[in-house]
Amino acid sequence: MSDDLAFSSYRFDPVYSQISRRFRDLYGIDLNSHVHKVLKLNRRLEEGFDFVAKSPGLWTQALVGAGFQRDDRDWHLGLIPSIGLIAAGATHGQGFREEGSPSLHCAVAADRCNVHLDNVGFRLSGYGPDAPQHIVDELIWQDKIVRPLRRILPSFASNILHRLHPVVPNTRQMTPFSAVGAEFDLVSVRSKNLQQSLRLTIDATHSCKNSTCDALRALDGRKIEGDNRLMLTIKFLGN
Repeated sequence: MSDDLAFSSYRFDPVYSQISRRFRDLYGIDLNSHVHKVLKLNRRLEEGFDFVAKSPGLWTQALVGAGFQRDDRDWHLGLIPSIGLIAAGATHGQGFREEGSPSLHCAVAADRCNVHLDNVGFRLSGYGPDAPQHIVDELIWQDKIVRPLRRILPSFASNILHRLHPVVPNTRQMTPFSAVGAEFDLVSVRSKNLQQSLRLTIDATHSCKNSTCDALRALDGRKIEGDNRLMLTIKFLGN
């Protein structure tokens, strides 16, 4: 892709333009001023786009100045990888994560940068309790399983798989840390700056029995009995 072609086309791409609007509306960052060349435009906000930064250093300064936090790559006791290390392992270069949910995740390197939208944000003064949901759904299911299957599946089939979300206990549930199972998006729409989303979802989950989820529910101080459910839910999410 030549610089002229990139300049004339990528700004009109819906993924690029929506992410660019979020940077502008929330942080006053002009994304265009940092992009030298767009390398790849993906069709999903969750995959975003790859680009070469005019100055990786200035791009890093802009992110840090806006409050984006560096992905940690620490080990517990020198042996056990932290949630942050697992998430950062999927990042080319240094990762910077927006607080809140949803959140922009930016990878910065001299040869290639990436910006995409994580539906489940988990950076709240350290890695929060929603990190497992992000890893199971967005890093493993959506990125490592469904994305490669797009090469062999028809588009309608891969679209169905992208609408399916495995669920582990997390804070966004009606009773926090209460259920495991899966959700299927019938309809999903976002605000122009990606700040809020509205989902019409089939919820097929099992609420955890006390013996299953005590450790997670202890974070919220709740106890519930287990049961199965299949229900249609409307969810409004956002910062």
